[in-house]
Amino acid sequence: MSKRWTTEELNILNEHGSTMLTRELVLLLPNRTSYSIRAKIKELHIFMTDDTKQRMNNSRVSNRLIYGVGINDLVDDPDYVTWTKDSSSHVIWRCPFYTKWSSMLYRCYGRKYPSSYTGCTVTEEWHYFSNFKKWMESRSWEGKQLDKDILVPGNKVYGENFCLLVTRDLNTLLNTNEHIRGKYPLGVSSKTVSPQKRVYHARQSKYGKDCHIGHFDTVEEAAFEYNKHRRAYILEVVNGLTLDDTSDVEATRAALLRHMELETDAYRTSSIHV
Repeated sequence: MSKRWTTEELNILNEHGSTMLTRELVLLLPNRTSYSIRAKIKELHIFMTDDTKQRMNNSRVSNRLIYGVGINDLVDDPDYVTWTKDSSSHVIWRCPFYTKWSSMLYRCYGRKYPSSYTGCTVTEEWHYFSNFKKWMESRSWEGKQLDKDILVPGNKVYGENFCLLVTRDLNTLLNTNEHIRGKYPLGVSSKTVSPQKRVYHARQSKYGKDCHIGHFDTVEEAAFEYNKHRRAYILEVVNGLTLDDTSDVEATRAALLRHMELETDAYRTSSIHV
């Protein structure tokens, strides 16, 4: 490769250096590397136009898509860092906002996302990290998880109008695992105590613990007691909500009451009730 720049090469730089990206100039200057082109442009005091700078920024962003959709538009912000490392290059701090954002994108768009998130999406606004970070920063978020199910039953969309930041206990309150409950109603299991007798056990998860309700002679009685205790538990949670539990107390309270009524209606219309 010739070290001396030819007149033709210099003319190309002078004519196109302010309006073309380096990767585009390489096609016009096949005998030059990207590094040498950037160095020569700097030496000649050629400055990019605003439109070219915008194209360069857009190109950088598009090449850094997170799980195919996410855009970390703060990646070039000198006042923001995603993580910090110690002298041994071990990560000693991770940005909690970026961690929540990237985990959300993984659940919806990652190659091995959990099957329970099949069909879940993220609103276009939250494809941009800065928008998600701004939303999270404006709320009580420390020690909380991102929830998409409380405000809108059955919701599969992550976005500002659908999500809350809640404690782990609150996040799992509505996770009844209905799809794996087996042949008995929610909260009910059976046990054979003698060749002629089977009893039905009612139990519920309460504040993260498995709580015994009682043993009953029929599945109908066990289901009735489970639903009665389940309703009382949800009311207890609703009445005790604070900002330590959720980023929006009033919206969470109203949503949990709606869920409670939906569960009660589903029980009343089922074939298992007394």
